[in-house]
Amino acid sequence: MTRDKRRDIAKKLATLGISMLLSFLVLEGYVRLTYTAQWNIPRSAVREPGIFNARMRPDHASDITLLDGDTFHVETNARGFRGPLVSTIAGKPLRVLSLGDSFTFGWGVALEDQCMSKLMTRYHRAHADRDVGHAFVACGSWDPRDYLYAYVTEASAAKPDLVVLGVFTGNDIMPEGAPRIVDPGKAPYVAKLPDPPRPLVRSADWIRAQLSGSLVVASLRAKHARPAAFAPFEDDMAKQRRLWDTSFFYISALNDAIRRDGGRLVIVLYPSMLQVSTPRALDDAGYDHTMPERVLGALCEEHGIELVTLLDALTAKNQQHDLYYPKDRHLTARGHAVAAEVLEQKIGPMLDRLWEEKARAHAAAGWPAPN
Repeated sequence: MTRDKRRDIAKKLATLGISMLLSFLVLEGYVRLTYTAQWNIPRSAVREPGIFNARMRPDHASDITLLDGDTFHVETNARGFRGPLVSTIAGKPLRVLSLGDSFTFGWGVALEDQCMSKLMTRYHRAHADRDVGHAFVACGSWDPRDYLYAYVTEASAAKPDLVVLGVFTGNDIMPEGAPRIVDPGKAPYVAKLPDPPRPLVRSADWIRAQLSGSLVVASLRAKHARPAAFAPFEDDMAKQRRLWDTSFFYISALNDAIRRDGGRLVIVLYPSMLQVSTPRALDDAGYDHTMPERVLGALCEEHGIELVTLLDALTAKNQQHDLYYPKDRHLTARGHAVAAEVLEQKIGPMLDRLWEEKARAHAAAGWPAPN
């Protein structure tokens, strides 16, 4: 190769490198000016987590923007939760508690569009003569340990008759070596919010977020990459029980605490967007997209817990792929509407039975019927 040829190639490579560098700098500048990370909560809206993974600031209103562009409004009560205080339902004849993480919180939607909220609105409309109380104790980033601590510290005194626990496969599997501390009074206390991450290169996170909701990328990962995030779908029940063991420890402790208070636990299992949108790709890659439902089903059968699964209904009505926010990956208002139909079919009759049990107990004791 002649010197002139080498010089020409070097110039072209230098031009290409400069072009790529400029493109990167433009992208990085754009991301720094416009991008908010997934599941980003304004710092002003959160408080010190204490014994929890996260807590919302009490008596606070904020507008939270999703990565997909939508914005939803959040107002918290004096305890930092959406909706009425748990104490307001304590004197009701029938008391219902919605407990869980961001799916129960209603991340991405107005509170009235969250599926349990929709169910209770319909129930009150259909049974105006029944004074049924309902409250939320839910926060994004919570896991089964938080569920137990939240019930004990925030709701146990109200003695809820029915606790509807929302479980999400995506982040409710706790690390195998996580501490197992049942008593919230012995849990470590965190008095300071962690510093927000400040990555040197933000465009990498932006690219990852853009690809995270791609069904094509998810299918390719299932078939070729076999990432750790897909472990909940491995078709090995013994391995799954080990994977879920710490989470099941806390869910079992929660069930015990609820039963001691005279209440009943029902679990609503929220499936991931991956299960609903790419079930065939998961199964073709050797996974079982229904594995979380099977594993939770075995736990619930063992402990006498009611399990409500949403996977079939969401899959059947996902033709337009509009039940989840593609990048944020939480349920949209339409997704919650589909879930509410399932809850009405499954939990509505439970409320009827509980009310009838209360009425019979009052009659046997010679007290006025609950109203």
